[in-house]
Amino acid sequence: MSDLIHEGPKDPNKPPVPGEEKPTTERERMKKVYTYVAILFTVAFLLILWTFFMNQRSINEIKDGNTALQSTLQQNDSLEAHIAELEEQLANSEEDKKALDETVGLQSNQLRALDWLLEIENAYNTGDLDAAKDNIRSFEETGTVEFLPKEPLRTGITGDDAPSPAARYQSIVDKLFPDGVK
Repeated sequence: MSDLIHEGPKDPNKPPVPGEEKPTTERERMKKVYTYVAILFTVAFLLILWTFFMNQRSINEIKDGNTALQSTLQQNDSLEAHIAELEEQLANSEEDKKALDETVGLQSNQLRALDWLLEIENAYNTGDLDAAKDNIRSFEETGTVEFLPKEPLRTGITGDDAPSPAARYQSIVDKLFPDGVK
């Protein structure tokens, strides 16, 4: 191969042309190589340092996210426990309501039965035996007789228990219908 440009020897007395380099010695070349290597190592070190700080930042963000997640999970557990407690209270309230509804129904039927007994006793005590008999027959047909209280509702003036409503009703029925209600 031949050189494309052939230059002749340079004249040492001739002033250097701007942009033209001086010949370098082996020592200067090694110095430049060491400088380049030092710059490359410095850049590599800075990149590693930058990567380390970015990694630390990512780790801190992950820790913060983990802390927030733990807090959310604890709050979720607390809310689930509160929900379970409220569901239990609701179930207890529903049971109480059902018991109260049954009590109200029973008391309503007892009140209706006592009202029938009052009408029957009024007719019997005024001597209107036909009306008393008709009321007894109607009372028996409604099936409300079962709801007459079998225990005395009050204590009599003498200190003894007054007869129960069921006993009072049965005594009137026995007097008006000796052979049973027909």
